[in-house]
Amino acid sequence: MVVEIRPHCMAALMAGLGEEWVVNYARKIKEQDPVWVRGNTRVITSIAIGEYAFHQLTNYHSCARAAVKDKTKSLVCKVIEPVAVRIQEPDFVVKTSANPNAALLFLEHQASPEGQKILDESGPIKSSIYVPGEVSRMVQGKKLSINDYRTYHKTPEWMRMVVEAYGFPKAEIK
Repeated sequence: MVVEIRPHCMAALMAGLGEEWVVNYARKIKEQDPVWVRGNTRVITSIAIGEYAFHQLTNYHSCARAAVKDKTKSLVCKVIEPVAVRIQEPDFVVKTSANPNAALLFLEHQASPEGQKILDESGPIKSSIYVPGEVSRMVQGKKLSINDYRTYHKTPEWMRMVVEAYGFPKAEIK
């Protein structure tokens, strides 16, 4: 088993499962003596060729992108519940921008069915859970744990808690 040292997805689970549950889960992961990794692309390729059995919690779009390229079709991506969802690529319009209305029109296009289709095709699978598209169909009816604008400010603390539960050494300046 491989586990990402940057626990973004684990932090997203806290929004739905609570801090205590996720910290206990992180301790249990540590007890499994996983292979600690940084990043998805190389690790998912390693899983596809049989070097590792599975990734504990990775970005689905990263797995889907690798699965498309996997000629052996041995790489399988699964959505498990609760589905950890987080703000990943927030878009916004700068108040003082030269053409704020054009930017708003672009954001409006992104939220349209056509825009969501483009995000799914080029991402892949990066459309919104809130707008009809591939991602919303994938999570429909599933329990979600959403780290959104209501909880996103807690992410650094939640990630710190998970890293501490993983038992990583702390840098100390004397």
